[in-house]
Amino acid sequence: GNAWRYRDYVVAAFNNNMPYNQFILEQIAGDLLPSQSLEEKHLRSIATGYLVLGPKVLAEVDKQKMEMDIIDEQIDTLGKTFLGMTLGCARCHDHKFDPIATAEYYSLAGVFKSTKTMESLVTIAKWNENSLASAKEQKQVDEHTSQVSQSKKKAEDFLGAQRKKLEEENKLKDKKAPAKEVEAALGESAKAELKKLREETAALEKAAPDLPSAMGVNEGKVTEVAIHIRGSTDRLGKMMPRAVPVALSQGKPPVFTEKTSGRLELARWLASPSNPLTARVMVNRVWRWHFGQGLVPSTDNFGLLGEKPTHPQLLDWLANHFIEEKWSIKDLHRTILFSSAYRQASAVIAENAVKDPGGKLYWRFTPRRLEGEVLRDSLLSVSGQLDKTMGGSLLQVKNRAFFFDHTSKDMTKYDSLRRSIYLPVVRNNLYPVFSLFDGTDAAVANGDRAVTTIAPQALFFLNGKLVLDCAEALAKKALQASPDFHGQVQYLYSASLGRSATEMEAARGKEFLLRAGQLPGSSPLQALAAFSQVVLSCNEFVTLR
Repeated sequence: GNAWRYRDYVVAAFNNNMPYNQFILEQIAGDLLPSQSLEEKHLRSIATGYLVLGPKVLAEVDKQKMEMDIIDEQIDTLGKTFLGMTLGCARCHDHKFDPIATAEYYSLAGVFKSTKTMESLVTIAKWNENSLASAKEQKQVDEHTSQVSQSKKKAEDFLGAQRKKLEEENKLKDKKAPAKEVEAALGESAKAELKKLREETAALEKAAPDLPSAMGVNEGKVTEVAIHIRGSTDRLGKMMPRAVPVALSQGKPPVFTEKTSGRLELARWLASPSNPLTARVMVNRVWRWHFGQGLVPSTDNFGLLGEKPTHPQLLDWLANHFIEEKWSIKDLHRTILFSSAYRQASAVIAENAVKDPGGKLYWRFTPRRLEGEVLRDSLLSVSGQLDKTMGGSLLQVKNRAFFFDHTSKDMTKYDSLRRSIYLPVVRNNLYPVFSLFDGTDAAVANGDRAVTTIAPQALFFLNGKLVLDCAEALAKKALQASPDFHGQVQYLYSASLGRSATEMEAARGKEFLLRAGQLPGSSPLQALAAFSQVVLSCNEFVTLR
């Protein structure tokens, strides 16, 4: 129920141009950073949701395995996200290709073992949540807790007094008799009174203030982790002190103390300008977002099995520039978008195509299809329906409430007009449109999506409710914009494709509207909606070029 708070934190961080190194610090160790205000403390607490979000088998019988599975997910995600390294491979054996030993994996595991990610691992496990209460709200909580304690003590004192009375009356010979025996020996009036006191306590507990909270981590008991031979929790080897992989610790590696988990030291090491990978990995991700492929095509893997950079000097220059500009993401966007590489035309030059058919030398801008989220937002935007409200949750489910295959479809509504980033992500009921256009499975970190072309995508534009609704809404706007066919066609092209229709396109559009409007039972709106659907389905609309 509270996962959306982390999403809103990320959106705000990018909008406010938070330095990327600060972004890393807050997500891994925000709860350990000094804060200037309660609001800042809460935001940094929300940021640590990065370590809590992710797939978890909450009903795992083997609790030790569950804990190590969670730690493995944290290490694997952190490695791919910030270092472009597949660290998770070293859980069971030394990495087959990269210089990461199993011993080093468990040195990192000690940092997360010393971190409180889960509130409980008993029965159905619970993830950890941190309070976001204001000072006033916290005072109410403290007062309520005190009232509950007093109510419980009142019941305990009453039972104690009854125990003493029974002993004096020789109705209770064993002074160490358990509470159940004492209660069984009580008279009817005493039993009624005890029941009344306990009901008052239960009512008080039920009336606890409903305060805001967020998924996030805290400090746990500082500990080291033994090597798990072949990843088994039953076969343990040497205890490993907390440390980072030697091959990645250029310069001075972080020093871990016995007083803290080491998350802050780990975060500072990751976000250091001297770290050889962090800046490179991020600038490569931003490049990939704009060009469809990174300078290192394998965005999550800079290791031996990853692909080599096509332009290593450019990658290093961008990484250094990124750091020099105080890790500014917005400056990085401007640097890339104002470059001649990004501003190349998409036209094919035959001579160049022979020499570089894959376009890896950036002599042209390679057209690419819009991602599912962008496609949906574009359809809603050009039809005037996009709701640009920011923040909050669209998932109507109580926090910690469970919903499964047979209920999630009823509780997950995808008919909102909000931007795609605000749609719920439910792993057992993903939004079909995103899945159709190569959305990820939401269970693992993935910085590079596949791009497939399949028949159901064409059927989506032919029969999809989203497309039909947007086409009709766009047609209504065209009718309002102009009373004649020519004006309506020009409006549709301008609104959808950002350009005027050519003479041939205008003539064909007018002919289509004329003939479609003459069909039995057809209306001007229906004809215009059909033509709008044609425009919204064309390659020019769904392709960035």
